[in-house]
Amino acid sequence: MKVKNILLIGIAILTCIASSQAQNVNIPDAIFKAALLGDTSINTNMDNEIQVSEASVFSGAINVSGLEITNLTGIEAFVLLDSLDCSFNAIDTLNLSTNIALRYLDCSNNTYTYLCGNNDLTGLDVYWYYDDQYGPNDNGSDPSDPNYGLTCFVHSTP
Repeated sequence: MKVKNILLIGIAILTCIASSQAQNVNIPDAIFKAALLGDTSINTNMDNEIQVSEASVFSGAINVSGLEITNLTGIEAFVLLDSLDCSFNAIDTLNLSTNIALRYLDCSNNTYTYLCGNNDLTGLDVYWYYDDQYGPNDNGSDPSDPNYGLTCFVHSTP
């Protein structure tokens, strides 16, 4: 009986320990992950992972411009992110639909085929595929317009 009780208590303790382990944000791009890990205002416990609990409370700016990043998977965990500069990389897909607090975005000079945002992001100061070849953007609206909201689009080079 004592052995059974000890075994049950041991299993309960292991279950509690396992369930209390932090959930990590999936960040497959090693360069993007290294940039986030090196930022002490994001990686507050200075370990080798970004936990959901760290990402979900971060409300500052992330600047990963010009780092040759190809994938920003994981950015969706930063729901309070205020500013993102991911310009001059090789990103082809960017989904910001969960980044509801975003107020500044520079994602210019990338290789987008898919960009998605949240329609509630009105007033967003956005620089994305604005260039001489395509004009303000393919649907004719002006990203500098304070009522402009970033929406999903699929873009193909003519």
